[in-house]
Amino acid sequence: IQVAESNPFMATDGRALYSKDWSIMAALAVPSDAYAVRDGCRALGKKAFSSFAGLSAVDLPSTLEAIGPFAFAGTALRSFHAPSALRIIQEKAFYGCRQLAQVQLDEGLESIGPSAFEDCGLAELRIPASVQEMGAHVADGTDVRFAGAAATFCIEGHGGRLLFDGQGGLYERVGADVRFVRLMDPDA
Repeated sequence: IQVAESNPFMATDGRALYSKDWSIMAALAVPSDAYAVRDGCRALGKKAFSSFAGLSAVDLPSTLEAIGPFAFAGTALRSFHAPSALRIIQEKAFYGCRQLAQVQLDEGLESIGPSAFEDCGLAELRIPASVQEMGAHVADGTDVRFAGAAATFCIEGHGGRLLFDGQGGLYERVGADVRFVRLMDPDA
């Protein structure tokens, strides 16, 4: 893939399209089983890697702050370790990643969009206390359990805005009050 040097909007490393200043990766353009996102990149655009069914590994820079909607949807990623700067995972970012069996989300993450990990191969999901917003259906279609002694979902740490009761209920702190948000598992 090539982009003219004179193009005022886009740049390329020969395999993916980026914004001219390299801060946003728009899309992987050349099919691959692995890719290293350029250092300094701060955001992955909508569908950046979507539907590259053979993509099983992505190296993300520590500068990455946002993962766009459907960014990894339908890929063969096996694991995901959130970079330290990551603040936002948008809607369906990992939707349909059936090989995705391990996710590590670190303190500092603030928002997880609806269905972010829906239909993945996950059996466990631990959310850092720094998360302020979590969309519905975050792990539907996975083996994550939200209630009872066998629960494999939790919000780690204390003092965050969101609370989980271990029986399927998600709550939020609003000032001195605690309000019910939703049942994470309708069967709970």
